[in-house]
Amino acid sequence: MATFRPSSSDDTFVTTVSRPEGDTPYWVYAEVTDLLGVRKALTSPVFLRASDAGGAPQGERAVPASLEWQDGAALALGERGVFTGFADVAETAEGVPLVVAERHDAEGTDILFRRGDQAEPVVLNALAGAARFPRIATGGGRVWVIWQDERRGQQPRRPQIILRGSADGGLTWEPEVHLPAAEGRAIRPALAVLADGTPVMAWSDNARRCFDLMVRIGIDGAVESLSDDKSCDGGHALDTRSTRDPASLHPALAVLADDTVVVVFQDNRFDVNPGWTGQTGFYDGLEGLDRTDPDNWEIVARRRDPDSGVWSPLVRVSNNGSPDDAFIETALADRHPSLVADGNGRLIAAWDAKVLRSAGVNSAILASVSEDQGLSWSEPVPVGSNDQAMSQRPTLAVRGDGAVQAIWMDTRDSDWRHRLWGSAWHAETGWSSARRLSGTGNAVWPRAAGDQVVFASDRGALAQRDPTWRVFYRVADSAVGETPSLLTGTRSAASDTLAGWRQRWLDRARAMPSPETLDHDHPHPH
Repeated sequence: MATFRPSSSDDTFVTTVSRPEGDTPYWVYAEVTDLLGVRKALTSPVFLRASDAGGAPQGERAVPASLEWQDGAALALGERGVFTGFADVAETAEGVPLVVAERHDAEGTDILFRRGDQAEPVVLNALAGAARFPRIATGGGRVWVIWQDERRGQQPRRPQIILRGSADGGLTWEPEVHLPAAEGRAIRPALAVLADGTPVMAWSDNARRCFDLMVRIGIDGAVESLSDDKSCDGGHALDTRSTRDPASLHPALAVLADDTVVVVFQDNRFDVNPGWTGQTGFYDGLEGLDRTDPDNWEIVARRRDPDSGVWSPLVRVSNNGSPDDAFIETALADRHPSLVADGNGRLIAAWDAKVLRSAGVNSAILASVSEDQGLSWSEPVPVGSNDQAMSQRPTLAVRGDGAVQAIWMDTRDSDWRHRLWGSAWHAETGWSSARRLSGTGNAVWPRAAGDQVVFASDRGALAQRDPTWRVFYRVADSAVGETPSLLTGTRSAASDTLAGWRQRWLDRARAMPSPETLDHDHPHPH
């Protein structure tokens, strides 16, 4: 449309944008190139239309009505007109469910807590408006809730981690405990409890540029970094995107009977270019070819000896890909782990994973078992996989009958909604086939304790522009709705293998056009 060449470091250029013929919406943007025509920077596009006519979006396909299965879930937290979600659940020794969640309103975000036998929730954060991502855990006659809080303001954003405890099952609460605040962002905490009621806390902190995994045992314990052995590189001043900042994120904790603590988290230090966002010019001769998309995230673990307090070396739980070969076909993006101890000395970890392609592929739930307190892990296996479904964010819990139950959010139903699906694991037989665990509407971000599960849902909301999301609770002891028939090209049997699942997706990815030309067609038939 127009080209300008600056003659100083501060030039202003003005041009007239001529509208194309007709009323079709259009967009414009500006870019900066060097004398050789290599792009150095560009603006976001500005979208324009000729008049008010034609402004209403028209979907290519109408969204199907929700399937009306009933799951018997009870409303735990939330009200019409506001978002309430990212819940967690625990239970007292008497089996009373304890639920926490974050609520969004005009004043900000707060942490709500409710006992299953109490009608009204209470707000746990002492200063309103900046609390998010709560976790709850019980043990030794204590209840603990942890969350991240930005009450120090957002200029710059530096959330801190806050803990609050109760000695009477959440009927009354002790004062907040502020964990030591570094000059960085402390985010996404995890929580567990030792046998005597001592809290075990983990979170991510970027005080030294890249996000490290931090842990603290007890209110007065020292904060330890479990990822300070990795290196962070600030890059060079000529390109702000040349940094290398491997991140340690999304911790999950488990405590064994002897107070051994095991933590798992996702980490991309093994990726050839962790956190790659692109670089201007050329890097090692090939622009943009020294990266994976998404990163080769791995699930890793460390174990704390209860007698010495010493943490074991890092163990790769997912253990795929290679730091020496960025494009090895065994590499997967393994993320969002969950962890549970089965009560018989075993640890079970689950996470979502997909092949290294940013679009056009679905994620599945993988799981692994450790028989030696987290020092080694079995070959991961798919859990309830279905190639037509995006399966994400698993949570693990030990049911009342002793089985380990995995529950995740999943899109395999024909009405395009996310629902909860689950599978049970027994040491003798492995994972069962998947079964649906939620009914009408979307169900997302599940968390489980024992036979209990909480999730956020938009059920009851209007079809358009209604922010209503609420937290629902049910006992996940029975399947919901009909068992779907297998669609062509899918797998949902318990006998699926990691090699088979991965090969199907690699074959599919090779047959796909590039993401730039991919037609993002919805996979469900009509």
